[in-house]
Amino acid sequence: MQTLLETLTAGVGYLHEGLGDLERRVVEHLFISGAVQILVVSRSICWGLSPKAHLVVVMDTQSFDGRTHRYVDYSVTDLLQMVGQANRTQGEDSSEWGGGGGEEGRKVPECVVCVCVSVVDV
Repeated sequence: MQTLLETLTAGVGYLHEGLGDLERRVVEHLFISGAVQILVVSRSICWGLSPKAHLVVVMDTQSFDGRTHRYVDYSVTDLLQMVGQANRTQGEDSSEWGGGGGEEGRKVPECVVCVCVSVVDV
């Protein structure tokens, strides 16, 4: 928990399978609110990630399979899910968007989601 607090104060959050539900909700809320600008996420968490970002950086396209002792490429579906986290509203040319429901002109945080995919599958 101490490491998570240190990274959050630097504007960087991370999500992985070892975090509890409360920690995950707090990190996601800080990212959505713009308090955290960079979010590092494991491959499996990416499938359930709700916040979107302007940019997704995929750090690697393989994982190590401990059973076969070799690196295995991620499926196209996994990669599309990761880059699909980069989402801008249709026709958006800046970081402002008008979404109706009283959100006209709301600033969308300039965020980066780093999908860290160097997880060892054992």
